Amino acid sequence: MKNGICPMCQSNEVYMTDDNNNLGEEGMLMFYGYVDREMGAYASDLYVCLTCGYMALFATPTVLKGKHKELTFLKEARDWKKVV
Repeated sequence: MKNGICPMCQSNEVYMTDDNNNLGEEGMLMFYGYVDREMGAYASDLYVCLTCGYMALFATPTVLKGKHKELTFLKEARDWKKVV
């Protein structure tokens, strides 16, 4: 979807949230991961196909309190597990 093509119907009518979107209270859909006392914060960009309605969320690390955690941080985070 990030390339503007829907993987379900091949339409190019794909739209995404802007930096100042209205998802959630803080203006973006956020989720967190914790390892001991460290926290990783992640924002989500929402993509929607206007033709078939397929939606996808893509996570991106964000800076919170001066710390930047890559997505691989979730490998060790509490309450996160690999899908098998």
